[in-house]
Amino acid sequence: MSSKILDNIFNHIANNTLLSHEHKEVAGQIPGTWICCKWNNGFFVCWGNFSVPTSVAVEDPDSPNTAGIHYSSSVSITLPLTTVGSSGIVGASVVFNNMLQWASNISISTNTLSFRIMRGSSLSTTTSPTVRAIVYGEYVASQDEHGGSGDGGGSGGGGGVSDYTQLTSKPRIENVELIGNKSFEDLNLFSLTEQEILSLIAEASGGN
Repeated sequence: MSSKILDNIFNHIANNTLLSHEHKEVAGQIPGTWICCKWNNGFFVCWGNFSVPTSVAVEDPDSPNTAGIHYSSSVSITLPLTTVGSSGIVGASVVFNNMLQWASNISISTNTLSFRIMRGSSLSTTTSPTVRAIVYGEYVASQDEHGGSGDGGGSGGGGGVSDYTQLTSKPRIENVELIGNKSFEDLNLFSLTEQEILSLIAEASGGN
């Protein structure tokens, strides 16, 4: 995995709260599992481990290309979440356990990871390769993760976020985030005695 991918991931999970950690089986014809983590800023990272049957990774009719590279038709694996899409921060890296195989045409669309298996010799002699993938980006949050009822009508009530620490935009005073019990000093404010408060009121009212 490139350092650019790691930098992208670390930059988006720093100082954010981990909301969930899920282990999910892959549905469909490609057996395997995803492990997905979601953060409160809408960012996710999923690690996948799969065995792609040779019946799925069939050699493309136009293979090999002019460079002698054999490649499969597109292979698609379902993600356990829905991504924001092209407008979001989305990326993926796919690696095979056999160094004679690698991936190309890697893409993500809504809830599908797609790629092509490539190899220096015919894919017809390839046993089912183990694929390890990492996918990251922004996910479409559920109503619970949005912290609202989803009706958009401002009717109030709703199932808000029960854990204050999960709020993405916590209130601040004097640039101090309001978590826990804050003293006047924490908020860069000065405490006043009762007499000082009465004096200020008297001054504001013209001494009357």
